[in-house]
Amino acid sequence: MRQTPDSIEARTNLGIGLAQESGYDAAVQQYREVLSRDPRNQTAFPDLGLAIYKQGDFTKAYSEFDKLHTLDPTNQQAFYLCGLRSGRSSISAPASNANLTPERGDDCR
Repeated sequence: MRQTPDSIEARTNLGIGLAQESGYDAAVQQYREVLSRDPRNQTAFPDLGLAIYKQGDFTKAYSEFDKLHTLDPTNQQAFYLCGLRSGRSSISAPASNANLTPERGDDCR
């Protein structure tokens, strides 16, 4: 980060590393910085939402998942993450096992 403080990729990767170590507050800060520079970043929205979800603020997390769905209505990860709201998917299950399709995207608002 010292060499490339403006790098979106470096900030995203730092956020991922922080989240993997349960540093959710710091990860959220990194993802928000990424989104302030690239508001359509389809990596930062789900990662931000997941970090917020892990903090226990489900309403804010779902809002981030909804933003991803609005950004790309065909994004399968968005369907999976929006499925958390209805219990159709689990945070510990891989998205490929969620069995959510565009026809079942009603979980996203």
